[in-house]
Amino acid sequence: MFLILGPIVGTFIYTAMGIQASMYALLILFLISALLLTFLPKDATQRETNTSLLADIKEGWQYVARSRSLKMLSLVFICIGLSAGLISPLGIFLITERLGLEATSLQFLSGASGIGLLIGGGIAAAVSGKLNQTLTLIVGVLCLAVATMGEVLSSWFWLTLVISFLSSISLAFINVIISTYLVTRIDEHLIGRVNGTITPLFIGSMLLGSSMAGVLMNSTSIYIVYAISVTVMMLGIVPAMRIQFHNHQTASASQLNSEISSSQT
Repeated sequence: MFLILGPIVGTFIYTAMGIQASMYALLILFLISALLLTFLPKDATQRETNTSLLADIKEGWQYVARSRSLKMLSLVFICIGLSAGLISPLGIFLITERLGLEATSLQFLSGASGIGLLIGGGIAAAVSGKLNQTLTLIVGVLCLAVATMGEVLSSWFWLTLVISFLSSISLAFINVIISTYLVTRIDEHLIGRVNGTITPLFIGSMLLGSSMAGVLMNSTSIYIVYAISVTVMMLGIVPAMRIQFHNHQTASASQLNSEISSSQT
C-alpha cells in the first residue's frame, strides 16, 4: 500500500508545505520504522557464533559462484536493475515533456504502478505453482520491455497509466517467480547470504543506470534512453533461459546442492 499512497501523500506534503517539510516527514517515518523493528520477536534459532560478517559474505559469493542457475539469475538481476536505473530518473520528463502535464501528475503514474504491483503480486502468488517458471519469467521480461517502450511512445495520459499498471503486473510476476525459486531451491540457513549476494548486484546496477541516465538524456533523447533500457532488459532473457527451474517444488534445495556438487567435479 505504501507504493500507492506514498506518492500521493508525498506530493500533497511537498506542494502544501514545501521540500523541508517533506524531508522532515521522511526522517520521522524512518525513525518510526526503526523503532518498530525493536518490537520484533527474537529468532528462536541460535546463530553460529564462530562466523564473522566477512565469512558470511564470502560463503554467499562462493555458493552463488558454484551454481550455474544462481549465476544466470545474478545476470538477470543486473540486466533488469541497469534497465530500471536508466529510466527511473526520467519519469518526470515523461510527464512534463511527453504528456505536457504538471510535474505533480507524476504521483498518479507512481500510484498506478503501485496498484499494478499489489494486484500482480497477488495473482502471481496464487498461480505461480501452476505455471512454467522459465516461460513465465521470459514472457514477464518481454511484457515489461514492451510496456516500458509503450510508456515513452504514448502521448495520452490515461494510456500511459494503463501501460504503467500493466508493466508493474509483469514486474510482480518476475519478482514472485524469482523469490519462489530462491525460497524453494536454497537451503534455509543460506537464503540470507545468497540474497545478500544477489540483491546488491541489482541495486548497484540500478545506481549505475541512474548515474548514466542524465548524461544519455542530454546527449541523445528520452526515446533513445528508453530504447537502450529496453535493449538491456531484453538481454536478460538470455541468462533467464539457462536457469534450471523445476515444476515440482518439493525437490528444491537438494537439487541445487547436487548441481553445485556436480559443478565442483
